[in-house]
Amino acid sequence: MSGTTSNSSGWRCCSWATEDVVQEAFIRVHGALDCRPVNSPLAYLRQTVVNLARSELRRRLIRLRHAPRPAPPAASAEEGACASISRQEVIRALRRIPARQREAVVLRYWADLPEAEIAELMGVSTGAVKSYISRAMGKLGPLLEGAS
Repeated sequence: MSGTTSNSSGWRCCSWATEDVVQEAFIRVHGALDCRPVNSPLAYLRQTVVNLARSELRRRLIRLRHAPRPAPPAASAEEGACASISRQEVIRALRRIPARQREAVVLRYWADLPEAEIAELMGVSTGAVKSYISRAMGKLGPLLEGAS
């Protein structure tokens, strides 16, 4: 047995839950037939199954809606320390390159500005900004590799 089943309405759930709903419907219909006459017991049973299934689905949705949310993954203290060290190494390396190159790199990668806007802020052409960034990256690579 696969553990899942589906009925003609197309909703899928655990077979034990389906069996529980149907069993509960039989118990309720049996009790109702003892108390009062029913014109069509089969139709009454079907409607009872539908009503109980809807109630079960509503209960499940409410449980899911009010279930506690898992805490977002927090960075470990070790990760924070490594990030801090890496950040300090980058800052030290940036201090060792020329000011114009440093300015272009910081505006591009920290401020996330486009090259045209950097060129306007620095008062140079876009080509000069590209050149500054390229030269800075060429110098930063070996400086950061040596720091590790």
